[in-house]
Amino acid sequence: MGRSGDPRKRGWHSTGAKIPVPPSALTGERLEAAMLALKPGEHLWICMTVHRVDPVRMADPEHVAHLDIENLLMTGAISCYVCEDPYALAKNRPCPGDPMEAS
Repeated sequence: MGRSGDPRKRGWHSTGAKIPVPPSALTGERLEAAMLALKPGEHLWICMTVHRVDPVRMADPEHVAHLDIENLLMTGAISCYVCEDPYALAKNRPCPGDPMEAS
């Protein structure tokens, strides 16, 4: 599928292993701690992935969401969580945003 540098081929391998998510990541505590630790002008780089989910199943409290290669639609959108600028535009300048105002 494409050339060796094809982004569709790099880095995504499904092992079928379940990786537990720390409760602090589910509640937002980890994100809040990361934002509080930012120095003025520092970016908080994030990498977005888009997974397709079934809204009916997600409403079921017993449902376990599987965010894996089968429902992965897109990846690679790297941007700053605070100022929301893409990496390519913001990598060489300080973050103009305020972490306490980021949503």
